[in-house]
Amino acid sequence: MATVKVMTYNLRVDNAGDGINSFTNRHARVIAMLAEQRPDLIGFQECTHHMRAYLEQHMQDYVFVGCGREKDCTGESMAIAYRKDAFALVSVDNFWLTATPHVPGSTLGGDQSACPRMATIAVLRSFSAQQEICVCNTHLDHVGKVARQIEAALLCALSYCSERIAMQEAFKKVEKDAFRFAGENEKLKRTIESMQEELDNLRKDAAVMRSILDRAALTATPQPTPQAEKAKYVP
Repeated sequence: MATVKVMTYNLRVDNAGDGINSFTNRHARVIAMLAEQRPDLIGFQECTHHMRAYLEQHMQDYVFVGCGREKDCTGESMAIAYRKDAFALVSVDNFWLTATPHVPGSTLGGDQSACPRMATIAVLRSFSAQQEICVCNTHLDHVGKVARQIEAALLCALSYCSERIAMQEAFKKVEKDAFRFAGENEKLKRTIESMQEELDNLRKDAAVMRSILDRAALTATPQPTPQAEKAKYVP
């Protein structure tokens, strides 16, 4: 396959308290930078509805997929944008990094922040190469050290196309043991290896996932909602 230019971009949620640096005051520069870089694929973090609407209005060469992280599928999204002239969408899925991955808004509990953590996965077909690639975009927790480890492990277990994945992660706080790109982090590799048997079963049995969370001293706290099907919706 020809070279694919991939960008990950934490937009920083639009916060009036940021003053001159709020998204409202810098969105034109965001668009100018993206136009200059012209990536084939972009994984956005902290992208709320009105921010996404602005991006879509000014980036009409791209298609955006992915839903918000809250229980009604609104709020910050891990949106993926791809060039219309380079790719066709084969499939898209949104899941939460918890024991109940298709319960919108669900969280791990434990040392995780109050923010739900999720991922959006898109399978795209390249027009030039006539091959499929799988792109996953996420934003791991900014507070919980243990939560980040479990979220990263669950991400690998739940990524049905993990062998072909372009992983995009964003962190506002980077510590010594912060998990970066899954394929490059030795600590994460060791974590996954030590959990491999459980992770293999995980794909088949959600109860195994709960036992992994229990051993990590986390309590799964899903928020029941009838929006499960909406989790797969592409706004």
